Amino acid sequence: MEGFLQVLKNLGAVRLALMGAVLVGLASALTYVSNRMTAPDMALLYSDLEMEDAGKIMSRLETMGVPADVRGGGTQIYAPSDRIARLRVELAELGLPRGGSVGYEIFDKTDQLGVSSFVQNINHLRALEGEIARTITAMAQVSAARVHLVLPKRRLFSREKEEPSAAIMLTLAGAGLLPQRRIQAIQQLVAAAVPGLLPERVSIVDDRGNLLAKGDGHSEATEASNFEEKRLAYEARLTKTIENLVARYVGDGKVKAEVFADMSFDRVTENSETYDPDGQVARSTQTTSLGEQSHEADSNVSVEKNLPNAKTQQGGGSDNKLSRSEETTNFEISKKTKTLVKEVGEIKRLSVAVLVDGLYTPIEGKKEPDYKPRSEEEIKNLTKLIKNAVGFNEKRGDSIEVVNMRFAPMEMVEATEAPSTIMGLEKHDLIHLAEVLLVGVLALLGILLGVKPMVNKILSGVQPAIRPVSDDEALAIANEDRRSLGNGGAGKAALGGPTSAGALPGPDGTPEGNDAYVASTLKELEHMVTMNQVEGQVRASSLKTVGDIITDNPEAAVNVIRTWMSEDDKKRNTA
Repeated sequence: MEGFLQVLKNLGAVRLALMGAVLVGLASALTYVSNRMTAPDMALLYSDLEMEDAGKIMSRLETMGVPADVRGGGTQIYAPSDRIARLRVELAELGLPRGGSVGYEIFDKTDQLGVSSFVQNINHLRALEGEIARTITAMAQVSAARVHLVLPKRRLFSREKEEPSAAIMLTLAGAGLLPQRRIQAIQQLVAAAVPGLLPERVSIVDDRGNLLAKGDGHSEATEASNFEEKRLAYEARLTKTIENLVARYVGDGKVKAEVFADMSFDRVTENSETYDPDGQVARSTQTTSLGEQSHEADSNVSVEKNLPNAKTQQGGGSDNKLSRSEETTNFEISKKTKTLVKEVGEIKRLSVAVLVDGLYTPIEGKKEPDYKPRSEEEIKNLTKLIKNAVGFNEKRGDSIEVVNMRFAPMEMVEATEAPSTIMGLEKHDLIHLAEVLLVGVLALLGILLGVKPMVNKILSGVQPAIRPVSDDEALAIANEDRRSLGNGGAGKAALGGPTSAGALPGPDGTPEGNDAYVASTLKELEHMVTMNQVEGQVRASSLKTVGDIITDNPEAAVNVIRTWMSEDDKKRNTA
């Protein structure tokens, strides 16, 4: 343990810090690689969720033990890609997501006691609004909807009746506007779902603040938009007819037509009555007959004639008779009543412009073909053909222009091939595999280039500490090295370095020269010891130095060797 602590002390604070940083980085890389290898591939489960739905879905997934991730500010939920379809089916069975609205499931709770009629009416209104909003959201190009219904209560003893109304706000998917036909479809749908609600009482706006339907009970704006759609549809139909007809002769892509129709959408109603004097019919005949009869008496008056029971003489006086006959015949004169209603969409004037391309003749040696305009006879024939196709009427001021001009060259874009799979792996699978391989390569390079050199450095630096060498000990080591060199030994370091006068050390171990040589020798010994401790390459340099000295002073080197050999003989004889 003490040896290990000593090794740590010898390394120093800088090396220890570098080692710690390398180890931390390596551990982080290995952790990341392991997490990436073991983590499931996440895919989008739901997007554009309400916060309430997102919370319920996450709670349900945690209960099921399914790993999930929330992104996009809480509006997106990611789950394992291999379980996406099954999770959607299971969550749909639970009624999730509900789109942030409440439907008739609000009445599923039967544990409420003592609920007032007011609360029941409010719940019914909420449920009706939620169900309508869900139905509208199911339409294409509509991502979300909010519905507000106003259902006035019926007042007792009141003759006036308030009509219900509705206000709808739509969140559209994309940057386009909602077509008018879909706006009318939404109005009809809401009106059919609410009793007594008229389509003209449904107001619709989008999330950008655009008014799509007023809902004020008047349909002028709706009719105007319908008229505009009718005009555009008529123009588009004529344009397509002209292009298809002319393209049969000039070729596809070589004709372009534009049609403008000035149409009248005024509704005209005419009432007329016509009497036919020749068509008399006796309707009724009335005949009256009158007859009167009277008797005028004689003018002579006597007492005898006036007595009772007196006999009246015959032949006296005069009788008057009167008769009258009248006949009245009533005749009916024939009358014709005619009501004429002109439908909207009457064409007042047509303007047609047709652009036709010319003829192209390929020429050898040229990249572009030769262009040739069409003849006037062809243009006249095409004009006649177009006039008959659109119903040209000169009296109402229709105009048709057919112009032959060269079309601008179109750059052909090469069709991109469908992405192919490699060994059954799709693009995202290949990207994931490349990411894992890249991280693994980086981790391997970190081990080879960072950890391994550091470990080798540590192992090479673990050497026993060497105490300082005194001058006497250095001279003794130098004499020992000379003897070893003289005996042919290669295990000791040589004392090298030519002096200023080219002198070499003597056999007694003292240098032959000045004191500067001694000082330089001691410095080289100390340097040798230190470098031997750290690098381990001083011995080879010392041998090279000695070889250079012998090469430069061969005679002196021979004399030194002879001196050392004679000294050794004397020692042997003495012994």
